[in-house]
Amino acid sequence: MLFLCGSIPSFDNIITWKNLTEMHYTKKQICFLTLFTTLMIVLPANNLLATEPQSIHVEWDFDSQGIPDGLALSAYRLYQEGNQVCQFDSPYDFAGDCEFQSNSGRYNFTLTAVFDDGSESPGSASFPFVLGTGKKMQPGALLAVLGLLLQ
Repeated sequence: MLFLCGSIPSFDNIITWKNLTEMHYTKKQICFLTLFTTLMIVLPANNLLATEPQSIHVEWDFDSQGIPDGLALSAYRLYQEGNQVCQFDSPYDFAGDCEFQSNSGRYNFTLTAVFDDGSESPGSASFPFVLGTGKKMQPGALLAVLGLLLQ
């Protein structure tokens, strides 16, 4: 966004507001107020879009009877609100650390099993978790999904 304050055609004493007192704004004052107002709107909006590094620890159980015939389990995928944030490539581990970029807030996480043909199981029941509570979060904040059965 570009403001060319010098190009405003003679705004000296053009804007007048009569209330209890009479106020006149100069071209420089108008330019400053325009820039200041724009920055106050744009800067907070940019902070809302900023993501922070997040680190969580996930633990789960898997019911091997849920594996379709002829397929083998190859990995697990963790999703935050439907977007994949991590993949755990060992089918024999039932825990993992996940590092990803995200805004702070409350999110629902789900886990899927990945089979050797690339297909995935349906997602697990969602598990709500709060990221970045305003305090500096310690790496490895615990997200315990104990007893989570993928079917």
